[in-house]
Amino acid sequence: MESMKKILLQVLVIILVVASVRYRDQVLSFAFPVISPVKTLLVGPDIKYPNGRTNLSSFSIVKGQWEIQDTAFVLVGVDKLAVYFEPDNSGRPISRLSISDRVRVVFKMPGWSFLAKPDLSDVIGWVQTDYLGFQYFFEKVTKWDYGSVGVRKNGYTAKYQIKPNGRFMMEWKAEGNGLKLKGDSYGVVYKFKDVFWLKKAKPVYWKDFFYQDEKELLYSEISFNPKRKKALLID
Repeated sequence: MESMKKILLQVLVIILVVASVRYRDQVLSFAFPVISPVKTLLVGPDIKYPNGRTNLSSFSIVKGQWEIQDTAFVLVGVDKLAVYFEPDNSGRPISRLSISDRVRVVFKMPGWSFLAKPDLSDVIGWVQTDYLGFQYFFEKVTKWDYGSVGVRKNGYTAKYQIKPNGRFMMEWKAEGNGLKLKGDSYGVVYKFKDVFWLKKAKPVYWKDFFYQDEKELLYSEISFNPKRKKALLID
């Protein structure tokens, strides 16, 4: 009996394949009205692009973002930020962003921002703008309680000697491919929600960001530290 069922199933599959090739247009016209609602039910509707413009590179860069080479980004200021298909939070989120994620604001309207990857390689969706750290949203810290901190990854290490008033000096070094580099800088710590920007006095390519969690433990930004290892506290 089971073998007969398998044979009948195989025959049915062959018939459907042949029919889909020979009568493609008819099959698609029949299937799409059926498949589309099922897809919407399972994964939600398609992301709504601003003004129907699907070419992300056609948008001008929204002001207030960091611009590095061909990328632009702001920082997510809270953890598990809800992302929606459209600028409306009454529906269920399609994904969530992590605190200190770098995202590109492609389009901004009152209360909402349309996001993509910093290099425009993929679309993300809509989030509420209040939770995005544009440069102009960061404010100087009035008190720094963590003391000096350090980060280490692969051949790169950096040490930040930070005073209670938020002013800092940093030293860094990097080794790799037979090269040894080092340097130093200074600046002031700024903050937006739970994200810190160690803003250097002289703008450089490398940007330094940290964030604190609900227990006020300190971490380097998520793109540099995806495993969320705590920042090194230095006496």
